[in-house]
Amino acid sequence: MQNLTYRASGLINLLNKFANLENEAIKLESEARKIRQKMQKIDEEITLKFSQKITEIQPKNSQNDESY
Repeated sequence: MQNLTYRASGLINLLNKFANLENEAIKLESEARKIRQKMQKIDEEITLKFSQKITEIQPKNSQNDESY
């Protein structure tokens, strides 16, 4: 009977460890999602700025072409 109690407490410990790991995984997944959202926002900002620069530069290039 004592052996059975010992094994049950070992099983409970394993289940608790598993639950803790599962909770940690959920937290990390949430963090990763937030980081991916920030990265996407940065990518969009870079794309917008790049597009604006190209739009800004194109008329200057056209003027330079005409002057030759």
